[in-house]
Amino acid sequence: MKPWNRFCLLACLTIWTVLATVTFAETPDAMVRYRDEYQLDSLGNARITRTMQFPPSIYASVKRKTQDPMMLSRSLAAQMDWHEIKILSSQFQDAQCQVVLELEQQGLARTIGKGEWEIRSKAPAGQMELITCCEDRVVFHGAAQSEWGPMSATFRLQLPPTFRNVHFDTKANAIRYQAEPLAEAAELTSRTWQLETAPRLMSSLAKVYGDEQFGQLWTARSLFCNSDDQPIEKFQIRFRLEGYSSWSPWKRTPIVYPGQTVVEAFFPVLDIDQMSQMDGSRQASLLAEYRYVDAEGNQIEESDSARIQILARNEVVFSRHAANDAVNWEEANEFLPMVLASFCTSNDPVIQQLAGRISGMANGPAASLANEDAVRYLAATWKFLEDNQVAYQTSPSLNVDQHFGQHIKYARDVLKNKAGTCIDLAVFWASTAKAVGLKSYVVVIPGHAFPVIELPNGSRIPVEATLLGKGHTLEQAVSKGNQELEEAMQGVHFLVDVQQYQDSGVRPLDLERVSEDFFEKLDYTFQPMDQE
Repeated sequence: MKPWNRFCLLACLTIWTVLATVTFAETPDAMVRYRDEYQLDSLGNARITRTMQFPPSIYASVKRKTQDPMMLSRSLAAQMDWHEIKILSSQFQDAQCQVVLELEQQGLARTIGKGEWEIRSKAPAGQMELITCCEDRVVFHGAAQSEWGPMSATFRLQLPPTFRNVHFDTKANAIRYQAEPLAEAAELTSRTWQLETAPRLMSSLAKVYGDEQFGQLWTARSLFCNSDDQPIEKFQIRFRLEGYSSWSPWKRTPIVYPGQTVVEAFFPVLDIDQMSQMDGSRQASLLAEYRYVDAEGNQIEESDSARIQILARNEVVFSRHAANDAVNWEEANEFLPMVLASFCTSNDPVIQQLAGRISGMANGPAASLANEDAVRYLAATWKFLEDNQVAYQTSPSLNVDQHFGQHIKYARDVLKNKAGTCIDLAVFWASTAKAVGLKSYVVVIPGHAFPVIELPNGSRIPVEATLLGKGHTLEQAVSKGNQELEEAMQGVHFLVDVQQYQDSGVRPLDLERVSEDFFEKLDYTFQPMDQE
C-alpha cells in the first residue's frame, strides 16, 4: 500500500490507497480512468460527480470486494482529508464498468479579498497538467503508474458565467477568480461555529500529525458559517494542544460572505521529546479560538475546548472505526501500514550499533552492494537472535473505546525483552536490514505479519520470523516465508514499503539515548559465523 501526496482539488489518488490491496491480473496496457467534475456555486461550495472507470476484470474485482457502492464511498470518504464532504449517492454501472459518486463539498473555494477567491492545491507543481483555463471552466489531467497498471485522471471545474478573470496562478499553485456571491445563494443557518476533534492521537505518529499532506490525520477541524446577513471581515482562527504544542499560526480569511462556510484544520507541531517518553496514555485539552470584525465594526471573539486522548508511544489503534463498525479488513486496519513504517527505526543508535556488530559476525559484508553479502548479513542476524534466545511471543491485544489495536515494540524493545510478536519481529528485521542499506517491507495479512528484505539485485527474501527460538534455520524460515508471501498476494494484504513511507514523511520517533554498553548489560553475545 503506497502513500501519496494529497491534492485538495483532485482526490483521484485516494482510490489507489483504497484499492491497492486488491490483486489484479491485468494486461500492462489496462487503464483505470478517473474523472472529477465540479460544479461550483458563488459561495465556494461544489457539487461533485466522481467517476471511476475500470477494465472489466478490475471492475469485477472491485465490485466483488466492495459489494455495495456505499462501502466504496465510505472508504473514499475516509481518505478525503479534513474537508467537509457529504456523499449524496453512489452506484455501480455495470455496462460501463464504472462507479459513480455524487458528493457535495463546502468551502472548496475561499476568499482572499473582497470578491477575490482561490482554490488551493497541495500537490507539487507539475503533478497535474493544466489543459484548459478560461472564463467558465478549468481542466487538469494527470497520469501515473498504479499497482495494477496505468491510471489516467481528469479534473474539470465548471464555473458559473458570472465569474470573471479565471486563471491559474502558478506561483500560488491555485485557481483564482473574481465573483460576488448571489444573494439567493446564501442559506442562513443558526449554526455559526462547530469544533471537531480526533478522539485520540498516537505518540508513535507524532512527527506525522504536523504534516498537512496526511490530511486524514487532522487533530481538530473548525467549520465556521457566517449566519449574519452581512459580510464579516478579518476572520481568523488558531488551535493549541495544551502541554504538547504551542499555538498554531492564525489562519486568516479576509472576508466571509453571508452563508459562506470556512473550513480549517489543525495539524499540530508536537513536542517530539515529550511524545517519545510517553509510557502511558494521557488526556490533553484541545483549545481553539477565533475572532472577526462584524458589519458594525465590533470585534467578536469566541473560544472552545475538547478532550483528546494521547496514547503511549507503544500503543496503537489500527483504525478510526470501532471494531464492530469496520466494514472490511482494510478498513479495520487502515492506519497499520503507516504505523508500521513509523516503528522501523534503522537510525536508532542501538540498531546502528547492532548492525555493525552483526556485520562483524559476518566478516564485514557489503550487504547493500552484493547479493551474497546481503544474504550473509541476514544469516548472521538469524544466528545472533538464535544464539541469544530471542523468541516469538503471542500478541497482547489492546482495546481503546472499542477500537482494536496492539502494543507494538520498537526494535530496541525486542532486544530488551528478548521476545516479540509477529509484528514486533517484522519491525525488528525491517529496521536492522534497512540499517545496512537493504530495502525492507512488512507484509500484513489477517492475523499475521512478516518481513520481506530486498536484495541488491531486486530479489525479495521473506522471513517467517516467528520460527525463532524453535530450532529452525534461516533457510526454513525463508521457505516458510515464500509460501506465505505467495498466499498473501492472492488475498487481502498490505505490502508496506518502509522506505517509501518514510520518504513521504512517516518518520519514527527519536528514542532516548542509551548507554554504550547496552548489549553488554543485557548479556548479548556476538559469535562469529563458521568459516566456510
